[in-house]
Amino acid sequence: MSVNNNLHDQYDLFWQGLLIDPYPLYHQLRSYDPVHWCEPLNTWIITRYSDVNFVIQHDPRLTSERVNPLIDRLPPAVQTEMQPLREHLGAWMQHYEPPEHTRLRSLVSKAFTSHMLDAQRTRTQEIVDDLIDSVKINSTKNLRTIRNGSNSEVHIDVIRDFASPLPMTLITEMLGVPELDRAPFQKWTIDIAGFLAGYPSNLEDVARCAQRSVLELNEYLREIFSQRRKHPEEDLISALVSVDDAGKKLSEVELFGMCVFLLVAGHHTTTGMISNGLLALLRHPDQFQKLKDAPGLISTAVDEFLRYDSPLQFLSRYSTQDFHLGDKLIRQGQKIWAMLGAANRDPEYFTDPDRLNVERKKNRHLAFGFGIHFCLGASLARMEGDIAFSTLLRRLPDLKLTEVSPERAISINRPLKSLNVTFNMKNDT
Repeated sequence: MSVNNNLHDQYDLFWQGLLIDPYPLYHQLRSYDPVHWCEPLNTWIITRYSDVNFVIQHDPRLTSERVNPLIDRLPPAVQTEMQPLREHLGAWMQHYEPPEHTRLRSLVSKAFTSHMLDAQRTRTQEIVDDLIDSVKINSTKNLRTIRNGSNSEVHIDVIRDFASPLPMTLITEMLGVPELDRAPFQKWTIDIAGFLAGYPSNLEDVARCAQRSVLELNEYLREIFSQRRKHPEEDLISALVSVDDAGKKLSEVELFGMCVFLLVAGHHTTTGMISNGLLALLRHPDQFQKLKDAPGLISTAVDEFLRYDSPLQFLSRYSTQDFHLGDKLIRQGQKIWAMLGAANRDPEYFTDPDRLNVERKKNRHLAFGFGIHFCLGASLARMEGDIAFSTLLRRLPDLKLTEVSPERAISINRPLKSLNVTFNMKNDT
């Protein structure tokens, strides 16, 4: 690999999912080997914005279907055992190409309307305020408050107390899952997302864990589908089971696939957007102050958080035939990782890309993908981000980090495991 010698160790950590800050490595790869073959991962690593943008758009030489290639890596006996996992996750809209993708997206768009999203704005604000109120109450009850003279400094974990429960509460409410039934949903979605990440050495164990969660979730949702067909309510599942386009409906497997996709995508990426964004903001006090002085910049800032430290670092594709990308020959059946995190720091497309700038105007980032696979929930995620950050800045304006390097999970997506901060309870407005 043609990178500086002092980055070889970082490259080893990268493919193991242990690299804390991948951006210097991305810059080196983009400069010296932008279409790079990664032997340990058996995949191409693509880091230039123009190449990433090409790879994630629809092209007949590429497919986004990744469930079958993942299961096909397992021993034959385990592949047979994983047939339910293959069937259910393979039905995700994101794993299809036209014309099936076109049909599914058309059907789902009839249910996932802008009116439904607008109706969630008030509820999102209520959830955000309730989470902050709960932090205050629980901190007092659990004696997690440190008295400093007249101040009350509260310690919280943003992931546990705010960034994770916000999107999970909202998406389960939107689907119509009763509050008392929501406890296992986080584990189910974590197990499924862990399998789809696609690179762990213990893929067999991860696949079995994902299948158990898929089957449990399927059993639960099948009962909900039956109830909503008989007694529709004002929720997303009712809309999905009743959607019709000239006699075309979602099949049971497609319906399950769409609900699970919305749960996984609606939870993990939004959690990452909020936590990564807040960490970046707290590390750049000048930008934090700009947002406090000019709250109207919040929407621009949310897009900058998505660009600066994308919660989803890559999208995977598989080649359906031989073709050249740059000066490299991509063989049929080979895997490609389009590194969104690298593309979003490409100096060819972003001025001063390693600087957080909440006033950035030209910001055509790829955090939500592009083309026909552009994230269906992008508007929902942006709305959650707008409300989350505007409320945090208004109610908790003196947030401070309590750790220099928060711990991240072992994954190339680098999700934060925790984000410990403090705030002064007396300053909550």
